Amino acid sequence: MNSKACQSGIAFRAVVCAGCYAFGLLLCYQSAVASVTDKTADDVCLMLPSNAAIEARISAAVGALEATQNEHYRIVLQYNVLRRSDGTGGFTDLALIDEHLRDINWGFRDTPFVFVRIPGVRYIDNDAYFALDTVSEAEGMYTSFHTPGVANIYMHPGTLFNNPNARSYTSPPPPRRGHTYGDTRIGLPANIAYSPHELGHFFFLLHPYESGFAGTECVARERCDETGDLVCDTPASPAIFQQNTLRTGEYIGNAVGPCSGDGPYAPLTDLWMEAGWQYGDPGALIRNRFTDGQIERMRGTLLSLSPDLIGEDRPEVLVDCDFDGLDDIDEILEGSEPDINQDKVPDACQKFLRSGDLLVSGMTNIDTNTPRFFDPQTGAFRGALRTGAWYMHQLRTGPDGLIYATSVSVIQQLDPVTGRLVKNLVDGGPQSAGTFTDILFDAAGNLLVLDLSNKDIKRYSRETGEFLGTFAQVPLSSPKYMEYGPDGHIYVVGNAVGDNRVVRLNAQTGADMGDLVTSGSGGLTAGQGLVFHEGYLYVSDGANASVLRFDAMSGEFDREFVSPAGNGGLANPHSLRFGPDGRLYVASRGSNSVKRYDGTSGAYINEFIPAGSGGPQGTGTIDQPAGLLFASVPFATPGPDINPGMNGAWTNLETLGQGMFFDVVASQKQLFMGWFSYETDMGIELDPDENAHRWLVAIGPYSGDTATLELLAVDGGTFNGPEPVTETAVGQATLKFRTCTEAVFEYALDAGLAGALVLNRLLPDTLCNELSGGVTQHHE
Repeated sequence: MNSKACQSGIAFRAVVCAGCYAFGLLLCYQSAVASVTDKTADDVCLMLPSNAAIEARISAAVGALEATQNEHYRIVLQYNVLRRSDGTGGFTDLALIDEHLRDINWGFRDTPFVFVRIPGVRYIDNDAYFALDTVSEAEGMYTSFHTPGVANIYMHPGTLFNNPNARSYTSPPPPRRGHTYGDTRIGLPANIAYSPHELGHFFFLLHPYESGFAGTECVARERCDETGDLVCDTPASPAIFQQNTLRTGEYIGNAVGPCSGDGPYAPLTDLWMEAGWQYGDPGALIRNRFTDGQIERMRGTLLSLSPDLIGEDRPEVLVDCDFDGLDDIDEILEGSEPDINQDKVPDACQKFLRSGDLLVSGMTNIDTNTPRFFDPQTGAFRGALRTGAWYMHQLRTGPDGLIYATSVSVIQQLDPVTGRLVKNLVDGGPQSAGTFTDILFDAAGNLLVLDLSNKDIKRYSRETGEFLGTFAQVPLSSPKYMEYGPDGHIYVVGNAVGDNRVVRLNAQTGADMGDLVTSGSGGLTAGQGLVFHEGYLYVSDGANASVLRFDAMSGEFDREFVSPAGNGGLANPHSLRFGPDGRLYVASRGSNSVKRYDGTSGAYINEFIPAGSGGPQGTGTIDQPAGLLFASVPFATPGPDINPGMNGAWTNLETLGQGMFFDVVASQKQLFMGWFSYETDMGIELDPDENAHRWLVAIGPYSGDTATLELLAVDGGTFNGPEPVTETAVGQATLKFRTCTEAVFEYALDAGLAGALVLNRLLPDTLCNELSGGVTQHHE
């Protein structure tokens, strides 16, 4: 196979087409399609032709797969960071490697593959490899560092081969086996599709729109196993991008296939191996799966070309995030370990959203933008949803328990359990939508979406995303946010100078019912967020960095609840939310933080989420926060029935040194709990020593996996003495078991403290699983 054969028939401009080895290599191309788009999300890599012998080996392996359908393949990755010979330069945001690995396993969740990595990274200090100017240098590197049983991933700080469009290079078969990422954006939430797409290439998958390697595939799909991408359940494609596909995944192109008698294309737009959008565009996230045929081809490639990856040479890598001495992936495959995402990645290795966590969305267009969640008591960063998109004004919980987020003219559905995108439900493009800034739900559960640009509220089906018509014209020149009022009608705030008021719309008809707050009342200059709470309407003023309070029924100005003089550095405030503790939380977009105020007086308490809060280096921080949401996370499936096997010590792994003891009295269907902590703010007089232990006890009935408890504060009594203790009711709690080793404890103290804790059993389970029928329940 020569260079001419490489170029023959390829409808792409090659970055490089050299060294066409008989094994077949993956090189990066700048697509002709890309020239009509603003930017493409992926490397747009193509595979150079594989010879007939290689294809025969893959085909033979695929033909023998039936007997091994239930096998799982653990692939060990070695991450290598390329630097200059003096040790300078190179990829530095190492935390993104873990995110990259998570995205790979998410992408391969419906396949038999699971990926683990050798701890740490290997640094390769070599000027030639750092520059990586030629294919031969890459080949030499792959050969030099080839390790049987290991798939090498090379992290390059820029593009490859002196070409700005070359972002990756893959050679699947040994000894020249390796993959180089010439892009620092791996692992970012706006770039999720990149990781499974590239690993698909590693296993010899081609793009569905491929034409240059095995010939053009006809829409009629004749000889589908010999043309295009060589897979028969992936229809011929013209390449999916902005101009022919909605961000919901609906193909709207009208291109006709290349063969005589072909009709229009009908591609599968949701495949990982398709083309895509620019980073940060919600359309980049519609890709989310491999087909059965693609999975078979990947398995065939593994078994025929790289069997060492699952053979005796593969190093043993123990994955033990719950520190029980057992491999978590083995436990998942055996059904004894929960797997919320169904991606064979241990839940204990990940951070999931909890009920009560404060979610914050950002109004920026950087690749790290995604909703982040924070501890509702301390404000500490806990994690981020893996659904990167730009300009996210608002977050809402829908009647189905899913989270709905705005991103320019798109509405995303997010799963609070998995933290992943369900789908892009709405693309307002066909309705010439501008910027969606807020979402409510009508009595039927359909979406009411505020369009800032068109000054209207559009209605969409929550089930299908279908446009159901314009619900209301909003009589404001710049409508920003909206809320239901205590009378059940909809209130919208305007933030334009001279039109800074709050209007009321009929919740059934959308008709204008006049102003609740007249223009400029109380000094309102640029209304942003609004919230109703205990008889008052609170409105944030972006221009004056204040929060104004009005009577919820009459609209009369009450007072400046948060004043500019005592606002603690509030700048351009957006969303307002009263938390479970009764305090007011304000998204301070101008200071990249979330401020907290006393819910009664409006006095500044603290910067609850400081500027710069977020994950490890490179994973991003909150940036221009706009939307706030206290999360409600449903359970997807029941946990095990409460039983005496759950007795013993439990704790929250993030707050070791305090915890709980459970005692299940099965004969009475009662659960007793002792809670040992140091909290002083319980609303009652206890020991004056602020450092003393604070004990709460609780008892209550249970049914199934849930106990309903009354919380009691215990005071008095001396060790081994006759003095009685006193018990005072201080609140309520709910204890729900996810598994025999994990539970969620939600509490609300009468003094205002409230929250949720994820509890883990301190010692291994020896009885619970047996008493619950030997089956560990988990989320789906």
